[in-house]
Amino acid sequence: MRTLYSLRALGFLIALLIVAYALASQLGAFDSDGDKNTVADSDLDTFSNAIEEHTGTDPLDACPDHASDSAWPPDFNNDSVVNDADLSLIKDALGRAGEIVPARSDLDSDGAITGADLATVASRIGTNCER
Repeated sequence: MRTLYSLRALGFLIALLIVAYALASQLGAFDSDGDKNTVADSDLDTFSNAIEEHTGTDPLDACPDHASDSAWPPDFNNDSVVNDADLSLIKDALGRAGEIVPARSDLDSDGAITGADLATVASRIGTNCER
């Protein structure tokens, strides 16, 4: 009987760990291979706090409240929607590298404005940020 209770307790503990891991993964505490090396996304806008700090956007604010509120990385003009104006701004910076890179346009924080940064904006054309 004691073994049965021990097995139930172990099963319950495993179930709790699975739920805790699932919740932590949703909050960005772990990456896809289970390592705890992904920086959290405090405002849940799909950009990590580290990327937001690099781009100069607010990691605690998912959506701009006014034109000077840099909150959502792909929304360069802070109008709460990613559109042609934002795409045009990143296209103008495309190909820059090193010291002349505008940090706001470097959406993957690799030190250069590349097709990956352009694709990040292009994939969100027509989307609004979540308030």
